Amino acid sequence: MNTSAPTVAVLGGAFDPPHQGHVLLPAVVLAHRNVTKVLVVPSYAHPFGKAMSAYDHRMSMCQYAFAAYGSLVEVSGIEETLGQSDGPVYTIDMLEALEKTGVVPRLVIGTDILPETDRWHRFDEIQQRFSPIIVGRDGFLSPPDLDCLPALPDVRSRNLRAALMNQNTELSGLPAVVLDYIRTHDLYRREEAS
Repeated sequence: MNTSAPTVAVLGGAFDPPHQGHVLLPAVVLAHRNVTKVLVVPSYAHPFGKAMSAYDHRMSMCQYAFAAYGSLVEVSGIEETLGQSDGPVYTIDMLEALEKTGVVPRLVIGTDILPETDRWHRFDEIQQRFSPIIVGRDGFLSPPDLDCLPALPDVRSRNLRAALMNQNTELSGLPAVVLDYIRTHDLYRREEAS
């Protein structure tokens, strides 16, 4: 590991759509961990075959959602480059590609994701090489042996998608700039879900 290289926190996910929990996460990480910046990395080809909205829309929504952080948060398209091959983009491949750019990447994951890591490709190696930053999530226990950052609100993209498809006006947890983008581009209509 290059000790003179900048350390960056890497926040990956579908961001479909990015919500207030996602937007709060960089502030918590930057306040509690010694990192230079946070990279937000939308999934291009999800390893679990998760259906996602168009990549370009998710990238744009992230750029709007995280813009207030300025240079402290960068929305990265590295997964699109990696996703040009046939097959999924694994987290470890993305982290290794970032490492080759001269940074020390640290993966950021929530306590809500911890129970799923046994399904991840080479998660033991991710733990050893990329020192995950664990962030608490309301409604999910933080293992006592882990150094977890403070819990974030339990906001779920899937619940927001369902509310948008049903034209529900209860959209708490969705940043205004993201909602404007969704309405401008007519995303998450009921027809798209079928």
